[in-house]
Amino acid sequence: MKKKLIALGMTLCMGLSLVACGSNGGDTPAETTPAQTETPAQTETPAAEDVQREPAGQIIIGDSNETSGDITPYWTNNSSDYNAYKMISGADTVAMTADEEYIFNMNVLAEEPQETENEDGSKTYTYTIKDDLLWSNGEPITAEQYVFTALFLGSKVVSTDLKATNAIYDVQYIDGIDEYMAGKTDTLKGIHLLGDKQFSLTVRADKLPFYYGKSLATIYPMYMPGWVPEDVAIEETENGAKFNDKFTAKNIKDTVEAERWNPTASHGAYMFESYDKSAYSYTLKANPNYVGNYEGRTAQIETVILKYTPQDTMMDEIKTGSVDLLLQAVDGKEINAGLDMVEAGTHGYISYSRNGYGQLIFKCNLGPTQFVEVRQAIAYLLDRNEFTKTFTGGHGSVVNGQYGNSQWMTQDAADEIAALNAYNYSKDEAIKVLEAGGWTLGKDGKPYSGSGLRYKEVDGKLMPLSIKWCSSENNSVSDLLVTMLEKNPDVEAVGMEINQNVVTFNELLAAYYNDKDDYNMFNMAEGFSVPFDIAEQWAVGGGYNYNRIDDEQLQNLASDLNKIEEGDDETYLATWVKFQQRFNELLPNIPLYSNEYHDFFLNKVKGVEGKNDIWDISKQIVYMWIEE
Repeated sequence: MKKKLIALGMTLCMGLSLVACGSNGGDTPAETTPAQTETPAQTETPAAEDVQREPAGQIIIGDSNETSGDITPYWTNNSSDYNAYKMISGADTVAMTADEEYIFNMNVLAEEPQETENEDGSKTYTYTIKDDLLWSNGEPITAEQYVFTALFLGSKVVSTDLKATNAIYDVQYIDGIDEYMAGKTDTLKGIHLLGDKQFSLTVRADKLPFYYGKSLATIYPMYMPGWVPEDVAIEETENGAKFNDKFTAKNIKDTVEAERWNPTASHGAYMFESYDKSAYSYTLKANPNYVGNYEGRTAQIETVILKYTPQDTMMDEIKTGSVDLLLQAVDGKEINAGLDMVEAGTHGYISYSRNGYGQLIFKCNLGPTQFVEVRQAIAYLLDRNEFTKTFTGGHGSVVNGQYGNSQWMTQDAADEIAALNAYNYSKDEAIKVLEAGGWTLGKDGKPYSGSGLRYKEVDGKLMPLSIKWCSSENNSVSDLLVTMLEKNPDVEAVGMEINQNVVTFNELLAAYYNDKDDYNMFNMAEGFSVPFDIAEQWAVGGGYNYNRIDDEQLQNLASDLNKIEEGDDETYLATWVKFQQRFNELLPNIPLYSNEYHDFFLNKVKGVEGKNDIWDISKQIVYMWIEE
């Protein structure tokens, strides 16, 4: 199997990733080229980087994506919150290496797991964890807490009653999860508690084969005493594990809400200390009980502060030292300002390709954007080539599907990608697709006169061609979209109007997730990690199909993409191309650009080199140190 940089789900943030495009501006990691460095700050020898140092010093990391304080990724956690969460996590049974390969995490496991192929096509992994694994508070990590994760995140009580709509994502591959999540059974047959240090996990047959191999066998512990009251217990049965009858929404609501915002114990390189609402910042401390990553690396920096740095001030903050490391600058003006600091000798930088893209996102079940012709017309009315050139300053390019320029598939299928509809700017084409879609009436129900808004008869009523756009504040992408789309005279000339509604980033996420205020359009970005598993994102009626698009062909292509034998790159690539072609036709999102990230940092920050858009800051942090 080729080296891949792709993604298990989406991270949400601003500026692009599911990030609100531009403002709060970051994006999410992409496949990477080798990190580039051009300053003395990054000339350490490999031998020096291999040294494990005692935790010391402090680093302030600036992220242009606004944090929410919702650190656990099951409710409204976005990409910057998720960075903090990943730093306090690290006892997964399967680890991804810096080469994007999945291996069993032998720093956590006492022995290689037993793998059993079952008659029904499912596969069971029997895990035995080490005796000396500890939580940050010194308590032992047990097999029960891995089993708890599956039962807790997969439960209807959590996902539905407590509205943790993202909870199921990490356990969706476990056998029996659909029936369990639906509340049809209180027992999860794919998870068994076999002892204090041993449990088994069965991967469901309909998810196999899987192109990314053992990644489906990943599970991590959750601190059960923090999440649920003492009277909640796990019972083992011959049909799987289950909670006792004390596991109810009413009984666990208070403990869940407290632990959600203030984790009491962690198993990663860092542990949660506090969240400052006024500064939008997390403070994390080195975890003395961390067993280490797959290479045994532990924290070398004592205190990590993850801080929201608004796009309009972030270059000043990195220049003055208000932040030590600035993540993922994407705006051409910001990048050039940072490179000036590098040239002056006060800062270092790395750059890497993005495994993701900036986009306009549509709700495909609300108002005019439920119709593909309207989505296509909007694409024709935005000069994406000029948009990308202006925004990235030459550090990005237009994409025409759900892909990032760094992905191997994009490179290997270059001819097929080049053949996708580029929706080149054309008022005439916009009018053509609108008329083909039935937008041929005026306000009075008579044939469209050529001025004013177009209308279409929908369910016996006239629907105006009016788009309600939700964007985030302090967002340079939004500002550019106002100029190039909302106030574009051709938008009015074709009989359409686009009305911008500016909200905070966290309000935008709430609206995106919950269909609040019937918004039709959002500008955010999507970042892909590994594996590139998008089946749930496009599942008809699925909980992660936030576009609310109901297209069985798109759904099936997304589902089929990873149900391919590991190493069969040819079949994978052919399926990927078919998915991109269907996506390009339907345009549930309009891709804007895939760009190159730049991270800037003070010269005292060492060991940044290995970071890229997949091997992100949460993974690289244990290789970094501060040199005062």
